[in-house]
Amino acid sequence: MKIVAQSADIATANSKAVSGGLIAGTDNDATAKVQTTVQGYINSLGLVSVSGNIEVSATENPEGDAITAGVTGGLIGVGASTGHTTVSPNVDAHLTAIEVRAASGDISIQGNAVALTGTAPDYQILSFDGPNNTLQVTKHGLTTGDTIVYDPEGHPQIGGLTATFVDPTTLDSHNNPSVVQRPYNVLVVDANNIALGSQFDGAAIDPATDTIAFQTPHNFQSGDAVEYEPAVGAPTIGGLTAGTVYFVRVLDGFHIKLETTLDRAVNPGSYLTAFNPTGITGGNTINVGNSFTNGEAVTYEAPPSQTFDSKQVDVNNDFKAGNVQLLTNTPSADNIKFLNDDGTPRNPGFADGDIVTYSNSSGASGAIGGLAV
Repeated sequence: MKIVAQSADIATANSKAVSGGLIAGTDNDATAKVQTTVQGYINSLGLVSVSGNIEVSATENPEGDAITAGVTGGLIGVGASTGHTTVSPNVDAHLTAIEVRAASGDISIQGNAVALTGTAPDYQILSFDGPNNTLQVTKHGLTTGDTIVYDPEGHPQIGGLTATFVDPTTLDSHNNPSVVQRPYNVLVVDANNIALGSQFDGAAIDPATDTIAFQTPHNFQSGDAVEYEPAVGAPTIGGLTAGTVYFVRVLDGFHIKLETTLDRAVNPGSYLTAFNPTGITGGNTINVGNSFTNGEAVTYEAPPSQTFDSKQVDVNNDFKAGNVQLLTNTPSADNIKFLNDDGTPRNPGFADGDIVTYSNSSGASGAIGGLAV
């Protein structure tokens, strides 16, 4: 007689914070619990009699994985990310009877709780394939879109990758821009190889502005060299050439442009012809010195819009620790304070005499007093 009860239970918890609305230092927590009961037994109110062996066993193979990742919207701030795994199996193997007979064999009763075996990834970069721009990371377990950081750990730095950068939006204890870890997005090649970059849909390109939009933070920096590779079976996007290296010009955390040279990506102002709206005459003529030729296609880039809410209007100039603006209501101030995500002041880039248009997400009914939509 043989009674066998066996189970293998896996609990996985993932906590990921990758969002433009998070503030540096965000904490993430993931908890995985495996609490199962496996029973193998014989219950009899009388006689249990067999001619051979009696074997009763109950085995549980539990596994709990808690995975955390915390990266704020491309402006970087890896917070305190913790993972908690609790494995508490309950294994019961028993035989209950008034009398037990195994005429010519043995009686065996076993209860086992044995964790599933396996090797966790160490995320070591074993090699770099330059022609294919891939990194060999054995059994990485990552998925496309995951965000990682690169640490050479004393080894020669891989060309094209950086471990840290100066983030002007995050201040250290001396109110200086912080040096923070550079994040990269993952493109999975196979179970043991990855590339770094971001995936986008052809429909996410705005042909009017040559802009690529991403649903999640792209984590590029201006000047990054990228190779355009359409997905297998997908058509090549007009204006781009498969296998060609382009240079990223970052517009914001979710939008980029691709340039043909590094200088155009990092010094875009050198290739723009700026004009003042007062130089427009006749409704369609711009009076400004230029090097354009008749019939040449151009893209108009308006100055970036600046956003604020009512709490940033009519406030004093007081601060608290970390150079954070207090925003104390002062009706006579007649000002607007523009802020970074961490509450520190931000220069909106306006100059005296600039012409601006005010709009409100709530329409005319939600306009701030003294302003008209």
